[in-house]
Amino acid sequence: MLVVQVEKPENTTLAGWFSELRAWFDDNHCAPLGFTRAGRRIDRVIYQVSFHDAAKAQQFSANFSKYAPTVRRPTPSERSELRAVSASRMEAAS
Repeated sequence: MLVVQVEKPENTTLAGWFSELRAWFDDNHCAPLGFTRAGRRIDRVIYQVSFHDAAKAQQFSANFSKYAPTVRRPTPSERSELRAVSASRMEAAS
């Protein structure tokens, strides 16, 4: 599991930016484990995207390099939350 943090560009609407990200997820057959607002860096809003597949996280980071991505491992509490989300998705798919 990896977490990618990206900055939302200030000159783009949230809907337009989400649409761009969603298109990438769809084109790459990828569903992130989580997508949350992570805070602010000066005047930019930071979002956190969690991936089960490390390769997809790296692809996402490379594709959206213009949004200043940082890639890291989840904290222990984030890992627990992500496992719970993953388990509930697997249960729902059964």
